[in-house]
Amino acid sequence: MTYQRPGVYVNTSLTPLSIGTNSPGAATAAFVGVHTQGPTQPTLITSWNQFLNLYGGFGTGANYLPFAVWQYFANNGNQCYIVRAAASDAVAATSTLNDREAGVGAILPPTNLAAVPGGTVTPSYTYEYTVTAIKAPGETNGSVPVQAVANQTLTVTNNVVLTWTQVATATGYNIYRRNLTLGGPLSTPLLLANVTGVSTVTFTDDGTHTPTTAIPLYNTTGTSVPVLKLSCISVGAWGNQIYVDITDSTNGAGRFNLTVRYGGTPDIDIVERFIDVTMNRTDQRYAVSMINSSLLGSKYVRAVDLGTYTTWNTAITPQDQAPTALASGSDGVATPSLLTAVQSLQTIQGNLDLNLPGVSSTTTLNPILAWTESVPNIFTVIDAPPATIGSDGVTPNESGTVNSYLNMVVGNSQISPTSAAAIYAPWVQVPDPVSSTPGATRTLPPGGAVLGLYSQTDAQVGVQKSPAGVNIPLQRVAGVELAFQNANLDTLNTNGINIVRNISSYGYCVMGARTLLPTLPSRYVSIERTLMNIQYTLTQATQFAIFENNNANLWSRLAAVVTQYLQGIWQQGVLNGDTADQAYFVECDSGNNTPTTIAAGEVHVQVGLALNSPAEFVVIDINQMAASSTTAG
Repeated sequence: MTYQRPGVYVNTSLTPLSIGTNSPGAATAAFVGVHTQGPTQPTLITSWNQFLNLYGGFGTGANYLPFAVWQYFANNGNQCYIVRAAASDAVAATSTLNDREAGVGAILPPTNLAAVPGGTVTPSYTYEYTVTAIKAPGETNGSVPVQAVANQTLTVTNNVVLTWTQVATATGYNIYRRNLTLGGPLSTPLLLANVTGVSTVTFTDDGTHTPTTAIPLYNTTGTSVPVLKLSCISVGAWGNQIYVDITDSTNGAGRFNLTVRYGGTPDIDIVERFIDVTMNRTDQRYAVSMINSSLLGSKYVRAVDLGTYTTWNTAITPQDQAPTALASGSDGVATPSLLTAVQSLQTIQGNLDLNLPGVSSTTTLNPILAWTESVPNIFTVIDAPPATIGSDGVTPNESGTVNSYLNMVVGNSQISPTSAAAIYAPWVQVPDPVSSTPGATRTLPPGGAVLGLYSQTDAQVGVQKSPAGVNIPLQRVAGVELAFQNANLDTLNTNGINIVRNISSYGYCVMGARTLLPTLPSRYVSIERTLMNIQYTLTQATQFAIFENNNANLWSRLAAVVTQYLQGIWQQGVLNGDTADQAYFVECDSGNNTPTTIAAGEVHVQVGLALNSPAEFVVIDINQMAASSTTAG
């Protein structure tokens, strides 16, 4: 490996050894899929109710994402990330709120402004001029600025003559100037002069005027202008069901209440309130900061301040409005990219267990798995396809279903073999959470329930325990699509298809714990997830070494940190071995840190581990023996 970016790099090299585990480590589930509403960025949720609030529950019932999340929490899942995949051409709904100018007697800025220099222009400056119109309510925004190259010292003869088109009903005009040569494009236009009379449409800058106050960048003539833009937190037509109303705060002018509703205008649809906020940027309750806060901000909208003012006044406040819907949100027509959605998880710290509910296409999965292989903290739980229906159009066909499963792992269209993924089948039947019909069931992919078992096992034992077996039966599962004959169960397990089946006296249990890499020791889910956990923990624990002096002192510190961690997880049962020497070894000294590696900026820590393999097959040998006899004396 070539090392270019400063950081901690962990390489693993496994050999088929007999090996043991029990760690408190845990990974976080992550579901990626299409849904009708909710954020498109990775969002951590801790309950089904939170999913209801953020993503609207089951939506139309056409997408598997919400059902997978529902199964996850029904099976004692702890917390999970949600990534909603959206079309690239989808559009977020928006609403633009205007300020509180009444609009009475409003006028527009002057037009057709021209600046003509006179006399000698050498040595020169470049001046920029802006003209505003004045009326009783106030002053308009500035005209389109114009530039003139004129003499550095303006006089009666070396001057600049301005002209513009008359603004009806204006009572006068203000002329502003800035020196682009001296001040540059970021300088502020300053008031040069005021002329009165609607028909006074010319002004000569002859050096007799001294610039004073800055141009007001806010329209105060009574013209209502945009002051606040609200956009749905994510793209999609769902944002068109977000309603916003504005009411006056009781704490004085310039302060307002903003209420967000979802699904309708009655008060029962209120989802958020932002009370006593203001557009005053220096106020602690500045509306944009409150709405956009990552801690207590809106889960439905984002705010943008559209005001161009430099000095706030109470008119710079959104107008009162009844609940009004955001508009122009669209789902788009492009196919959502699941790969792009999955790649957004790269920003998440810690290990992740990924599921793409209902996705079994190898064409879709292989690019995703290729990417996750480059990100050593993601394990993927794959849903097998639904059962193949027989010739009667109703009954699942066992042979056809087995073949459809095997096509995922063998042949030209197979999933690329990897130890960082596992397939689960068949689909499970659950009480339909969206049906009002008693006894109604719905057939769903198993990944959501399986990740619930992952989370439950991690919490109770650790990642080193296989998330399978009769001790953790699936919850809210009434049946499976298909029960397989023993011969097919043998074939499926051998090929890495983990089957959910009914175990008498226990219920429906996951009876498989294999990855998609058939060779030992990476064959088992528990080993791969244990390694992921150890890799992540060691990476975090050794960050301190980056940029430290690469010498024997650093090697000793690294060895001590790594040894302490491995000693702890061995004592917890994560590693196999009666003694620490049998369970692990750590080498970080001059033996593996040579002058060559030191000169290359590398420090090497070699770790050997004895990992536990699950007891996949329990073999009981029963032999017949002759009954013993005794003879009375």
